[in-house]
Amino acid sequence: MEYEAGTYRKLVVKQYPARTLRETAEGKYWKRFAAPSVAKQIGGVSHIDFCPQQPYHYAITASTRVIVYDGQTRQVRRTIARFKDKAYGATFREDGKLLVAGGQDGIVQVFDANSRNVLRQLKGHARPVHAARFASDRTHVLSCGDDVTVRWWDLTAGKQVCRLDGHQDYVRSAAPSPANSDVWLTGSYDHTAMLWDVRAGGRGGSSSGGGGRGGGGGPAMVLDHGAPVEGVAFFPSGAMAVTAGGNTICVWDVLSGGKLLKRLANFQKTVTCVALSPLAGPDVAAAPRLLAGSLDGHVKIFELDGFKVTHATKYPAPVLSLGLSGDAGLLAVGLSDGTLTVRKHARPKGLSSSAGAAGAAGALGAASAAARRRARLELNAGNFRYFLRGRGTKAAAGDYAVAARRRARLAPYDRLLKGFQYR
Repeated sequence: MEYEAGTYRKLVVKQYPARTLRETAEGKYWKRFAAPSVAKQIGGVSHIDFCPQQPYHYAITASTRVIVYDGQTRQVRRTIARFKDKAYGATFREDGKLLVAGGQDGIVQVFDANSRNVLRQLKGHARPVHAARFASDRTHVLSCGDDVTVRWWDLTAGKQVCRLDGHQDYVRSAAPSPANSDVWLTGSYDHTAMLWDVRAGGRGGSSSGGGGRGGGGGPAMVLDHGAPVEGVAFFPSGAMAVTAGGNTICVWDVLSGGKLLKRLANFQKTVTCVALSPLAGPDVAAAPRLLAGSLDGHVKIFELDGFKVTHATKYPAPVLSLGLSGDAGLLAVGLSDGTLTVRKHARPKGLSSSAGAAGAAGALGAASAAARRRARLELNAGNFRYFLRGRGTKAAAGDYAVAARRRARLAPYDRLLKGFQYR
C-alpha cells in the first residue's frame, strides 16, 4: 500500500492566560537598582550612614573599624581603627567634614573625615555607646549609652552640657527632629521611645564629663512601643516619628501628643533598622518612602499614604543596617555575616534638578539637536536612510507583481518532530 506524504503541521503550544498581577511602577523603580557590589568585612555591619553632601560618601561601622567609602567609585577612602574595642554608630556631620562614633569602652570620639585625626574624646558614659549623632548646629553631639543615660555634649569646649535621665534600660538609637535642632527622639530596650528637649536641661554631668547643667525635667513625651526599640526616625516634616522593635514598626503623631497612627507587623523577626527618604520611589508617585530591615533577611519599602509594602528584597543573612543616599541613587545594606551590599540606581534623583546640571544639559542638547538636523539633510551611503530608498513606494495599476513563496519557519522542536526525532 502506498501512502501519500502529507503536509507537516506545527505543534500547537498551549497558551496560558496572562498574569492578573501586573508589575507596578514602584516595583520597576526598585528593580532598576543594579546588581550589588559586595564587600566582606571582619564583623557584622552594625551601622551605615550616608554623608548629606555630594558625592554622598558613606561610612560603615563593623567590628573595631569605621570604613568610609567613596560614593562614586564605591572604593575605600578611609579606614579609622582608633578603637580599643568595638566601634558603634559612626555618623557624618551635616557638612561631611567630621565623623562621630561611640565605642565599647564608653568613649565618644570625633574624627576628621579626611585625615582620620581624633579631634575630641568625650568621656562620661560608664558603658558602651551605641548611638552618637551631630546636632544640626554642628557644635553639639547627642550620645546614648548602655548606662541608660543620654548625654548632650558641647564640641567647642569638649565637655558635657547635660545628662538626660528617664530610660530604664540600654539606649540604642537616636534621631534629631528636622523641625527643631533641640528636639531629639531616643529608643531604648525598656520598650519606650522618649522625646527630649535639650533646652530643658537635665541632671548634672559626671566628673569626667566636666560638669553639666543641673535641674531640668524628664522627657517631653514617652511613646510605648511594646518591645525593645532598635531604631527611631522622624518624618521629613518632623510632625511624625517611627519606632522599630520586635517584629513591628509603629508610626506616631508627635504633634497630637504621641498618638499611635499605625502599627505595621510585616516582618517575622526583629526589625533592626529603619530609614526615611523624601525622594525614593518612582517619578509618577513622588513621595517619601520608609525602608526597614529585619533579622528575617528582608528589606521592605512602605509607602506612607496607606502604609502598604510596595517592594521587598530578600538577603542571604539577617539585616543589621541600611542606608539610602540623599539622591536615592545608592542603597547600602549591612548583614550580620559581615557582608556589605551596595546597589546603584540607573537614574538617581536630584541631578536633573540642579541649575548647573540643567544648564550643561541644555547646552549639550542644543548642540546634539543641531548635529541631528545636519545629519537628516545628508543622504549618502553613510546614512542608514540611503538603504531604505523605495521601501515606501506604492505599486502603480499596471505594474506586474511577482508573488514570492514564503518559506515556513519552524521552531527547533518542530524541526525535530518533523524528522521523527521525538526524544
